[in-house]
Amino acid sequence: LRPIVHQDPLQMFDRQLKQHFALLYMIKPGNFLQSKLRMPALYTHSFLSALFHEESIKALFAIRGIQILSFLVGWYLVIKTYVQSLSYHELAHRLVKVDTFVVQSEYQRQPTLIDFSLASCSWKTNLLFVMDMVQGFAWILASIFGFFDKAKTPKVVICLSGLIIGVGQLVLFAGDDEDFSLMKKHVTLVSSLVSFLVFPCPAFFKESLTLELMFCSLVIHIASLAAGGKMITELFTALGLLLVVLLTKYTIIISVRRELKRDTEAFDQAWSCLAQSSFFQTDIAATMQILQDFADSSPESLSQDVKHTFIMPDKCTSGVLSTDGSAPNPPDSFRFANISSASSFSLATSSSYAAAMPAFSVSDLDQLYVRSIILLPMFFRKLVAVGAASKGYCCCVDESDASKQYIMYQDLEQRPEVFKNLYNTSLKRVDRAVNKALIHLHGAVSQITDVVRQSIYFDCLHDLNVALQKLLQDPDLKVMGVRDRLSKMHNGYRDITLHLSFVHSEAMHSNLLGHICELRLSLISLHSMILPGRHEDYLRRKMVLQKTNRSTRGSKTNALLVNVHWKQFIQNFTFAVHTGVFNRSGPNQTSMPTGPSQPSPSASSAPAPAASVSPTNSSPPPLDSGFYQILNAKSNLPGGFLDHMVMSADAGVHDSETASVIFSSRPLTNVIHKRLFQACLVFIGFMLVVNYGIDDYYPVRELRTRTLFSIAHARITVLRRRNPVLANYSALPMHKVSFIKDCSRFAPSFAGSKGSQLFYSFLNPVSAHGWEFYTGSDVSSYSSDPVALEMHVLGESDKVGDPMSANESQWQLKTRFDCNMNARTALCKKSDSNITSTRDVRYSFDLRIAWQCSFELINISFRFVACFGTAIFVNMGRTYWGKTACALAFLGPGIFDLLNLAFTPFSTLEFLHSLSWVLIEVGYGLVMQFKEEYAVNCLPIFALSGSFFNTLFTDLRAGKVIIDSTTIRLNHIVLFSVWLFLWLWRKHLIHQSYKRIEKDMAEYEELWKEVVAEGEATVMGLEMKFAKLQHMNRSSAAFQHLSLCAGPALKRSLLWLQDTLHVQGGDWQHVLGSSSWFGSLTQTMWQLHPKSSQLRVSSLEQLYSQAIIVQPVFFRKLQEIGSRCRCLFPVSDKCRREERYILWSSACEEEEGVWSVKQPSLKSVSRAIQKVIRSYNGDVSRLMDIVRYALIFEDICELSRAVDILLEDPHIEVMRVKNRLSLGYNPKESGGYRDLCINIRISNEETKQFCVSGFRCELQLVLKSFMELRSEKGHKNYRAFRDQRCE
Repeated sequence: LRPIVHQDPLQMFDRQLKQHFALLYMIKPGNFLQSKLRMPALYTHSFLSALFHEESIKALFAIRGIQILSFLVGWYLVIKTYVQSLSYHELAHRLVKVDTFVVQSEYQRQPTLIDFSLASCSWKTNLLFVMDMVQGFAWILASIFGFFDKAKTPKVVICLSGLIIGVGQLVLFAGDDEDFSLMKKHVTLVSSLVSFLVFPCPAFFKESLTLELMFCSLVIHIASLAAGGKMITELFTALGLLLVVLLTKYTIIISVRRELKRDTEAFDQAWSCLAQSSFFQTDIAATMQILQDFADSSPESLSQDVKHTFIMPDKCTSGVLSTDGSAPNPPDSFRFANISSASSFSLATSSSYAAAMPAFSVSDLDQLYVRSIILLPMFFRKLVAVGAASKGYCCCVDESDASKQYIMYQDLEQRPEVFKNLYNTSLKRVDRAVNKALIHLHGAVSQITDVVRQSIYFDCLHDLNVALQKLLQDPDLKVMGVRDRLSKMHNGYRDITLHLSFVHSEAMHSNLLGHICELRLSLISLHSMILPGRHEDYLRRKMVLQKTNRSTRGSKTNALLVNVHWKQFIQNFTFAVHTGVFNRSGPNQTSMPTGPSQPSPSASSAPAPAASVSPTNSSPPPLDSGFYQILNAKSNLPGGFLDHMVMSADAGVHDSETASVIFSSRPLTNVIHKRLFQACLVFIGFMLVVNYGIDDYYPVRELRTRTLFSIAHARITVLRRRNPVLANYSALPMHKVSFIKDCSRFAPSFAGSKGSQLFYSFLNPVSAHGWEFYTGSDVSSYSSDPVALEMHVLGESDKVGDPMSANESQWQLKTRFDCNMNARTALCKKSDSNITSTRDVRYSFDLRIAWQCSFELINISFRFVACFGTAIFVNMGRTYWGKTACALAFLGPGIFDLLNLAFTPFSTLEFLHSLSWVLIEVGYGLVMQFKEEYAVNCLPIFALSGSFFNTLFTDLRAGKVIIDSTTIRLNHIVLFSVWLFLWLWRKHLIHQSYKRIEKDMAEYEELWKEVVAEGEATVMGLEMKFAKLQHMNRSSAAFQHLSLCAGPALKRSLLWLQDTLHVQGGDWQHVLGSSSWFGSLTQTMWQLHPKSSQLRVSSLEQLYSQAIIVQPVFFRKLQEIGSRCRCLFPVSDKCRREERYILWSSACEEEEGVWSVKQPSLKSVSRAIQKVIRSYNGDVSRLMDIVRYALIFEDICELSRAVDILLEDPHIEVMRVKNRLSLGYNPKESGGYRDLCINIRISNEETKQFCVSGFRCELQLVLKSFMELRSEKGHKNYRAFRDQRCE
């Protein structure tokens, strides 16, 4: 960039503003502003304001008082429900503790350490209990999520609980139960319909009416209960509180409408006074005619649905972008200009260009503000020109007495303080933009069309018409929308609002077509009636009386756009970064925007290079030029896009083999993006479906067949009694035998006995899920209690008249009970000291599926989600969900085994067996979820240990060696086989990749032997230097850090605060506001790190923003090193020189030698993402080579001298060294290539000023012989070698 013309105030203010926003993205992540939309503190400022919020549930749960109230109400409902359930325990029909052991299935109910049957035996009563608990816990969870700043979750929790309750009430209504009266069924139906149609389910779609919907639902509930003769005090209390709140809300609305009516009458009176002028009717008719003519020529501009759009800039680069996302090679004639004064072109040309390109909504606040800052000088220049040509005024508020002053635009040059204030207020404050998006636009960022806005005021309508005519006919502008509150019948304040989009070549080159600005035209006589301090009142009225446009509802993020077009976004970002470097580094440099009186020369009229160029005057331009490059790069992609690509992992693994990806640093996150892996999971899922459907799998069978069974006859066989000597089975103390279905009992008739067998019959067959008997009431019957028995049944289909004559094959075993296996059962315990307590005691056998079986069915669902859901989640862009689904396939069985272990009395071997499964499954599931870098290495350990321990404990329990598919767990053997296959496949790929570069490696090795033969002592000397240095380096040296200096430097670095980088406090407050969450951020950050001056960089966009600023400083430092030693610089490919390298001293002596030196380029974005995903486990701070350069040396001695110079420099700190020139280095790791790779950080005044003194750069010191041996084909082979290794 050419030196900035400081006499132009527009250039100076624009430079300061761009510095601030560029620095913002150097010290904060790329989605910093967008993240503010998710801050609950911004949803509301008070309880009353939350009542009028468009997203009222989010706003209310951002208030601590509402969180506490919700928490208390939730616990009240939970405790009340539990207390009411205590009455179930006193009922005679309550199920007792389960004590059965059934031969056919391990999932029948078994004795447990706790009683799981605490609820009623009626499923409807149990369902009511669950629904009441769901309602209570929903309010508790909503308060907890609100407390932890999960703004969207409370609404989801409340609406989901309403859906569950509604479905439950519908099930109760549809069920057939004699306990439910007709009125009770009607109340149940009403409750279900209210949940679905009134509250809370409708609140998910109409959140702004939450309070009204709650009130209506309470009224309906109370009315339905009153019709059934039941009244609930809590409902009346809640109704009373809601009534008070609603009365307060509508009282405020009525008050605001009265205020609005008074102001409207005042404006109407002023308008009537204007209408008495003799020229008024003529001027207003002219206004109406101008707008009508424009509407006839551009009817689409009358639409109120105006939003920001941007064009994906691939066509405009004329094929400059490379297809693989690598660094582009921009032509000399192309300039990716921010702001240039190139001549305008016609509206038709720009419209056809825009129509040919796909346009996307700007749904990201960071992208919106960056584009607005780039557009602001264009808008302000046009504003001043139109205002000066039409005798327009701007408004300035005197801070001393809060009075308004109107100053003509043509006089702004004589009022620099007014000019400065007007420029600053032309950009909407960020906090107000956030509030507008949240309160009025339902989060739709693309419809904040007044980020760049200003007003022109006029003495008369004639001057307003002149300005309106100029704007509508300006070829540089396209009017996207017109809001006419002047010429039409309108009450209150009157003006004309134009939504403008620039369409000249400057906007096209900056890719700003479709970005909206807002310009208001009004009369001074009307605007002067608005008091300066009434703006907050206006915002309050707007919030209270808001009417949300339906068009604001819709997509709030660019998630789908990013997922579909991520390759193009990466190419565009790479192009913007590298083209900016090209423009900064070449002799022809683009100027800053100039005003109309100072036209900028074209790019082709650059001055000829000087006859001799010194290192000082040939240095890269100042760091300020990098700010414009940062904004260029960020204007064409959503904020946080690069970080999204790092998290999604798709961009880093699409060109690597599956076998290599699965051995990368994030194996699970990376491999689930591979189509082959997704296809394998889907195939496994179908195989599981077939297996569970064909095979008689226990849980599925129990769910299908064991819920109820038909009984015509029953047979109870007593296998053993408490006193085995007794033989009179007819005196067995088994009284009141009955069969159970929910709360119903069916008592059979005694059909007779045969030895130890008792027979029972039903006149009509019944269905049951359990049975029971009572012990004898006599103390003498204690010795006759059965301690081992079996129960068989004959169903209706058996058609047996006399059960005692039935064949043995017809009897179906339903229960086998043995105290030897169920020693903890009350019936099995010896109670000789208190025999009376064991008499007339009921023992129940519930044969429904046990909770263990239910958990196993849940585990089956986890397996299906892992197989089918992973691919779905990944293709939806939910990578974390996909990884979690895979981990749950292992965590689910582990949690099930843990619960089974905790609540089931096991023998020692059974306990150890279950414990081993808990440790193996839960441990591996946790590794997959939280430490996935170790998941692949742990997979064979998981498979083999699971198979070994299962075989070991099975054999120990059986007392003999049993090795079959069940004991060795065939699925674990399959897992190990898959891992072994992938490991061998990767070894094969690595072998193939080595063969590809085998020839190059041999040549490099021969060359290295020659180097060592000539300078072995120097090589060993380098090893000694860096060995000592490596011991001194800290562990933090291997990470990128953000430097925050204490004191004034810290205050300067945090740009969004006031009084930074030569901008006065009040000026910057106009942009980012004075909200406490902005102002206190720096102090909080410094208090959290009082002893540390460095923070880890966590954002890839942040890292690239820093790299753009550090790059020229790094190159100047290399020039200093080059002037002190004989190192060679690569010659640019654009220069027509025979030699490939040039000494810096020789380049300075030649006329164009400096410009022939190859300029440094940043690491390509696609490769940076690959490296972070493949090798660094998503840790961006480990990326140390974004800024890098290679210096070439004739021999090893010159290289060693350069190292000494580097170590002596006071501004350079060596952070890490990769010494590939070491005698002990394995050349296979780099394909035979050798160099000295040094990571340094530069700490001088420039880097400290812009908070980048902690940035690590990479300096490669290479021998010329090695560099000359490199070829394009060889590097292509090395890339293939690197991709196959997934590095």
